[in-house]
Amino acid sequence: MEGRVVGGGPTGFTLACDLLARGVGVRIVDKASGPATTSRALGLHPRGIEVLDRAGALGDLEQRANPIRQVVIDHGGRRPAHLRLGQTTKLVTRPGLLISQADIEGSLRARLGGLGGAVEWGQELLHASQDADGVRVQLTAGSAACHWTVGCDGAHSRVRKSAGIGFPGVQDVERVLLADVLADLPMPRDAASVWLHGTEMLGAFPLPGQDLWRLMAPAPGGTPGDLSPQEVLNLLTGQRHVRSGCHLSRVPEPRWPSPFRTHPPRAAPHRHVAPPVSCHGPRPATPPPRPRLRATNAR
Repeated sequence: MEGRVVGGGPTGFTLACDLLARGVGVRIVDKASGPATTSRALGLHPRGIEVLDRAGALGDLEQRANPIRQVVIDHGGRRPAHLRLGQTTKLVTRPGLLISQADIEGSLRARLGGLGGAVEWGQELLHASQDADGVRVQLTAGSAACHWTVGCDGAHSRVRKSAGIGFPGVQDVERVLLADVLADLPMPRDAASVWLHGTEMLGAFPLPGQDLWRLMAPAPGGTPGDLSPQEVLNLLTGQRHVRSGCHLSRVPEPRWPSPFRTHPPRAAPHRHVAPPVSCHGPRPATPPPRPRLRATNAR
């Protein structure tokens, strides 16, 4: 029997590529109807670049991305901080990259296909249960048995819930406004630019493409929960262009306005659970044992 990876995001793709390269049979399923096309996360840290390189999935991302070499901070028209990034050290040999998550996932899918793998789109995990022989998963298309299942299906992981793993933490949700916009902004294309004014903050990050930028700011207090794309853009470009000195009110073409929420909780420690169950991802609770059924906070 093969294993199953649940979740067609960067974590699931990277894991599946690594397993296939080692000769381990694995199938990857995702409930979405197809690959995502929006940018979402916007870059790769140097360590992430190394991981993709070792997995054979880096491809031409370095050539297509914007290297990030500085952070410029403005406070009331002054620059109290200017941070240089990407300096070569024994552990860091290349700068971080600004590039959309959709491009990163595309490179991972290409590597997955080269290893003989494929994503089974439209297959939602409904339930997973363990027994002495392995794991039985209930998918949209029916039930199947596998040796193990790894959940890379995000904060609402169905694998985690099926395994009975808790998700403790204070539900202190921080709301952030995002928008990818086409605009001629007077900032360097190798820098993350940040403006501070009292409790307000605005960030602008250059994405690959002619005059393509990511704008990001915390949502003001009292902001409604269900914002339209135009309302998101209005909040980002309203008075903030006055604070920053950039004419954000003239942004001609928004590509992807969206509100975003961050959730502090993470999967609970669960080494004591039998048969073996584990959690892994960007914030693992414990070092993982050899599991049959895994869950992760990441996608």
